Amino acid sequence: MSARRRRPAPPDPFDPGAVEVRRVQPYQANKAYTCPWCHRELPRGLGHVVVVPYGAADLRRHWHHGCWQKRVRVG
Repeated sequence: MSARRRRPAPPDPFDPGAVEVRRVQPYQANKAYTCPWCHRELPRGLGHVVVVPYGAADLRRHWHHGCWQKRVRVG
């Protein structure tokens, strides 16, 4: 009998802090955005992260990777 791997439970979609974080590679960054943390530009061609709240895809935001990490540490 093989052991099954347990997958982590999916985030609660009703939790207001539940988000999906996706990495955007430099070759995928086709538009410029403004980071909501530092308010500086994410130029076209710069790798970054996209943060999407579960159940609210229209509220997705593009962040510098370092800014997202600082925000997570700060809380």
